[in-house]
Amino acid sequence: MSYNFKKILEEIPNYNSFLTIDELDKKSYLLAYKYPEIVNTFVMGYTRNNLPILCLKIGKGSKKALLYGCPHPNEPIGTMMLDYLSESLASNKEFRESMDYTFYIIKSVDPDGTKLNEGWFKGEISLRSYAKNFYRPESTAQVDWTFPIKYKDLNFDKPIKETEYLMKLIDDVKPDFMYPLHNAGFGGTYWYLSESIPEVYDALYNASNEVNIPVHLGEPEMPFIKKFAPGIFKMVGAKQIYDFMEKYSSPGSSPADNIKNGTCSHEYAENTYKPFSVMTEIPYFLDERVCDLNKTTITRRESLLKSYDYQDKTLDFIRDNLKMFSPLIDELHNPFYKAIQMYISALSSNDINKKMIQENKEYDNLATNAEVFDSLIKSKFYMGILVIGVLHRISEYELKRTDKSSDKTLLDKANELALKKIDEIADELDSELNYRVLKIKNLIKVQLETGLIVLDYLNNK
Repeated sequence: MSYNFKKILEEIPNYNSFLTIDELDKKSYLLAYKYPEIVNTFVMGYTRNNLPILCLKIGKGSKKALLYGCPHPNEPIGTMMLDYLSESLASNKEFRESMDYTFYIIKSVDPDGTKLNEGWFKGEISLRSYAKNFYRPESTAQVDWTFPIKYKDLNFDKPIKETEYLMKLIDDVKPDFMYPLHNAGFGGTYWYLSESIPEVYDALYNASNEVNIPVHLGEPEMPFIKKFAPGIFKMVGAKQIYDFMEKYSSPGSSPADNIKNGTCSHEYAENTYKPFSVMTEIPYFLDERVCDLNKTTITRRESLLKSYDYQDKTLDFIRDNLKMFSPLIDELHNPFYKAIQMYISALSSNDINKKMIQENKEYDNLATNAEVFDSLIKSKFYMGILVIGVLHRISEYELKRTDKSSDKTLLDKANELALKKIDEIADELDSELNYRVLKIKNLIKVQLETGLIVLDYLNNK
């Protein structure tokens, strides 16, 4: 590398919890106060709940880098990385000037949603604590997936307020480099890149392996994603999703009927500003089977179809639970009710995936242990315990809102059933998994080193 980043990576603190929005904002203002000639903190705008969205501008390089955390508010690893990076850039002139970038850093682009996750930020993270305090907004309220797009008969033009502020910043800054800080919940490390750059793949693998986090080698997040290399994929936007759905939809139907959200920040920016974009997906929880390529005795098709059978049962449980207290739900204001609709929609649309799996011969192959782990175990995490966690929070929200004893009795019963289901799935996962909770320090290291590797490559190129 042009600059020896080793010391920067070695000095990452050994954090034992995630910072809250209030803590992040306080540190941003203090950084600007301490380094007024280098750091400028400004309010991009205000959230729908009137919280400020802070952006840090650091350095005076000729190129522009835009990095932002919590595009999904249950993904705070990036907030920690950005907090550490901003302090390193401000305090280390040689490090800052070696890259020749002006950095625009938003620690959390969704403060409202991040606050709804803060119940699991402190103390030891477990499957139960994460699920019972988990929140992820519906697709039409996600900052990184409500950018406008016109494609074929898809026309989305309803960005949320937070997305509008991010769009304006992108249009003003015209970034050369973009890094939305997503992260996964379970698995290993994998990456998304806007272009294939094989020259850095070994360095990316090494960044993860150095802290004993294996590369994820199981099923991709979506079956149509283009793979550049093991664990390294092409960035995904609404266009690819549309084309996939179009190919496997019923005759006469349009994907636009089912796509309720817009596109991502990269697809919005790429046609005009052509930034290089990267994403690093790293988990909180790790089971070593994510990189086990030994073959099993079942096909990928059998493995995936079993996963969809499990998801169908989850959907049935959600619907039955909601029926118990649906008249009591404040559908307009309960954020968790809005979120559950996204999962109901996703779980209800598995027929397209099933059709694709039935028709493609590649799913005749025997599944690896990594692929079976994704299909049969990890799906219990993403489309089981986390979804039921959102369901629990719907009745919990209404319990806090009502004083009527009869309503409380009904809500208590529904909430008790949801909590019992969470514990049931957690018990299953505990028996099926051999997992460890990863250190925040190591997760920051992988995300930060990835960004530095790609920036260094772009500079040398």
